[in-house]
Amino acid sequence: MMEPVGVMVLFKRDRGFYSRRQDVMPIASGCNPSMSHRLSTGQPTRPSSAPESVSRLGVASVRVLSAFLLVSLLLSSLPTENLMSAEFDTLEIDPKGPTRSTIIWLHGLGADAHDFEPIVPYLKVPEELGLRFVFPNAPIRPVTVNGGMAMRAWYDILGMDIPRVEDPNGVHDSEQRLLALIEREKERGVPADHIVLAGFSQGGAIALYTGLRYPERLAGLLALSCYIPLAATLADERHAANQDAPIFLAHGRYDEVIPIDYGRATGEQLEKLGYQPQRYEYPMGHEVNMEEIQAIGAWLRQVLSAAEN
Repeated sequence: MMEPVGVMVLFKRDRGFYSRRQDVMPIASGCNPSMSHRLSTGQPTRPSSAPESVSRLGVASVRVLSAFLLVSLLLSSLPTENLMSAEFDTLEIDPKGPTRSTIIWLHGLGADAHDFEPIVPYLKVPEELGLRFVFPNAPIRPVTVNGGMAMRAWYDILGMDIPRVEDPNGVHDSEQRLLALIEREKERGVPADHIVLAGFSQGGAIALYTGLRYPERLAGLLALSCYIPLAATLADERHAANQDAPIFLAHGRYDEVIPIDYGRATGEQLEKLGYQPQRYEYPMGHEVNMEEIQAIGAWLRQVLSAAEN
């Protein structure tokens, strides 16, 4: 992983990460170079829908191609510890020393395994904790709400009223994929109580769904800008093994994709069932900001250190 250069603020949407210095440029795959964000409120500005001339489109195409080539070059120059696993379709970043813990981090709708890779150095997890990052790719499937367009998705989105119009088969399929990754980590010598399940948006939903039902104690659950899928089944299907597991919930107050009410309802449901989630809200949309990343890093350091004791 390349060391960060200069002062950078990262923003996250399902399309990918953006860094902002003088302007906005993509730094991960799936980025839209026309998107920009406001630092003052954390609310994203909306890209213009006005038609462009042929010449402007040509220039834009060249810029997109240049950005794509730059990202490809940067990714190809990453150190060898950033490895793609063909068997499980994952991007993995191993620690320099022995692996002692693992975080399995699921991306959001339409993104991919590289989506959260850029934040790893900003989490400042000490090398002695031996944390392996596993970023899996979601399968490519049609997404109903996007006109049936095929994209990486952990499950189908059947309507905008997300928590009520759901895809149980897709959720269960992704649960099995995540369970397989957990089992692989155990086979590699990482016990369940040293494994954190994490995700953003759809990825966070699957992390919560799987982790709350998992029959062995996990190190923790990290769920960003999401909700509990198939929430009505949780009370009957949850497992007592993770009743006291650390849970980190965070959401943007101005989230236009999954409104903050859904994030708050998730925290309230967990508390009613006896869980004790740490709940955070930030002045932003459907994304992450540096304050949140720093809070995630502090939480991870605490959770992983506790797992070692």
